[in-house]
Amino acid sequence: MSRFNENEGSRQIGNGYIEINNGIMTVAKEGRTLNTGSIGLYDSFEAQIDKKGIIKGSIKIDVLNGKSRLELVNLNGSIDIALQG
Repeated sequence: MSRFNENEGSRQIGNGYIEINNGIMTVAKEGRTLNTGSIGLYDSFEAQIDKKGIIKGSIKIDVLNGKSRLELVNLNGSIDIALQG
């Protein structure tokens, strides 16, 4: 996971593995990291992938490094393109 700021550019803030089961996407409990808040925030990730590979979802995340401000970020992408929000 990364964030982009015009002043700082792109910055990696965490990572994890996406699991897909019957079109429902979740972040695996093992191997996930998050630099801007509790890794438990990954549990707020909700996403679905359709048969064409289109992904829509959201996650509640602290997008500002060093600040305590959670935001619901809507995510869009596809199986071939990274999720963006």
